[in-house]
Amino acid sequence: MHSKWFTACTFMRFECDNDINQLTWEPILNKLQHRPISDHQKDSCGFSSPFGYLATRVKSHEMQGMLYLSLTQEKKSIPRNKLNRLFMQKLEALAEKNNVKTTEIKSDERKALKEATEKELLTKTVPDEVYINFVLDIRQKLLFLDGTSASHLKLIETFLQKVDESFSMAPFFEASLEIYLTQWVYDSSSQLPRPLSLDPVSYTHLTLPTNR
Repeated sequence: MHSKWFTACTFMRFECDNDINQLTWEPILNKLQHRPISDHQKDSCGFSSPFGYLATRVKSHEMQGMLYLSLTQEKKSIPRNKLNRLFMQKLEALAEKNNVKTTEIKSDERKALKEATEKELLTKTVPDEVYINFVLDIRQKLLFLDGTSASHLKLIETFLQKVDESFSMAPFFEASLEIYLTQWVYDSSSQLPRPLSLDPVSYTHLTLPTNR
């Protein structure tokens, strides 16, 4: 692993009923490994090596209670306007061929034609490829993600539940960080910052130091 494996960090708590270790997980990770996206696929995702191309057969790495994992996701994105435009062109060509109006073409024929149009565009579309790197702190039951994407967190949970059905994860803070930092505003019994005090009625006033 290189020094810049993480560029940003999001951390979560996780629970798992069974022991997590490389020896147990490695065969399962290999079965769930990423396979290159096919011509007609929109999305392809699976476990890949945390070492990248240097050790493609290894799908995890355990060190000092930390299990390093990586997912590879390929996605094809077709512009909706482009799809609709090509579909309408094909629909008009079909109507002309059958000597009918486009509105007279049956819904199942329209659906089949649109699916065929989408498949045609998918074969011509180059997929985006994303590497989702994350670490499981097995001792503290914490997960660290390289990034801040909520969709990546969901994808990680989905795939780890395929490895072990009992796996689940939740935000490190049960409430938002803002609530933790401003709890003294909502709960006057909590310890206030030293220069601040709450009026028993409804006001907050700041006690300023006097110059002597």
